[in-house]
Amino acid sequence: MRSSAGTRVGIATLWDGSVDHECALPLWCQQAHKLQKHLPPPWEARLVIMAPRQSAECPDAEFAWRNETLSESTKYLTRLGRAASEGSWAYLRSAVMLKWQMFALTQFDLVLYADVDVDLAPSRGRLPAPREFNATATAFLRSSALVVSSPDHASPSNTGVMLLKPRRWLYNAALHLMRRGSWTTQRGFDGVGKPIRLFGYRPALLAQLEAGMLDGGKEGSRRSPGMQASSLLNRTEMMRGNTWAFTGGNLDQGSFWHLLYHMHGVGTWARRSGSWSVDHFWGPMKPWTKGGAAAPIYLKRLQLPDRPVTRCQILLARRIEVRADHRAHQPHATVSSPQSLA
Repeated sequence: MRSSAGTRVGIATLWDGSVDHECALPLWCQQAHKLQKHLPPPWEARLVIMAPRQSAECPDAEFAWRNETLSESTKYLTRLGRAASEGSWAYLRSAVMLKWQMFALTQFDLVLYADVDVDLAPSRGRLPAPREFNATATAFLRSSALVVSSPDHASPSNTGVMLLKPRRWLYNAALHLMRRGSWTTQRGFDGVGKPIRLFGYRPALLAQLEAGMLDGGKEGSRRSPGMQASSLLNRTEMMRGNTWAFTGGNLDQGSFWHLLYHMHGVGTWARRSGSWSVDHFWGPMKPWTKGGAAAPIYLKRLQLPDRPVTRCQILLARRIEVRADHRAHQPHATVSSPQSLA
């Protein structure tokens, strides 16, 4: 950690360079800028997009890319063959292992990573309180943990939103795994074993997971060591099915859990009672596309210039106009509150 004179924070995402996902950038960048301006000193925040090419849809961001990550990811997917689609949506396969590039962003002390389909400042939520962010980020930087994530219904480590400390050795470990590693539904990466045998009640692992979940790190906040973490872990598809074939289990979510939490023990979980929440528009029907799920609420949040100039600004402005015209001709379909748009 650097001195308090300035701690470099990267607010980062991954864009695979595709035309289909480029139109996610206007809202991601708009909301990331809000967060950037909100963070108080000593945090020096900058936006960074890991992408193979630059985009006019987010002109103020830094663009970073490592061809070696793409090369090793491609080799890994080729080696897995049909197994590359097991436990994962097909649209995830070609891009998600590229997330490992976030650990190569060593120009930052701290990286807040959010998928390009994440809204970091949803209108129904609020940005993190400066005092809360200061306390949480400072405690994380001083800790031995290198990554904070959260479990979901399927995976013990959802990689859609993460807080991490970039380390080149972790990035190199991921490249090695992609270059040499194997994977099966039953025994995971390099035959390490079935999840229940590996991650059944393991006090050290549970304490590691729960360390970041304690409110303010107060001793009295832990009722029973590891019980909350154990409950959350056992709810995942990985543990319920005793399988590595959960969503992303052979890709980003499985490899992050395997290397960061299992092999190197540098991961913890986030508190679930914080005041800041984000919206993740996960799934194949993205809201910025024509007919995409959750498009009404997504487009309502987007603030475009009076005169759209970029390709995506023009497309999104047209979709907003179409929706407005559609509502104008259906007076009996009046929406009474933003919640009913969700």
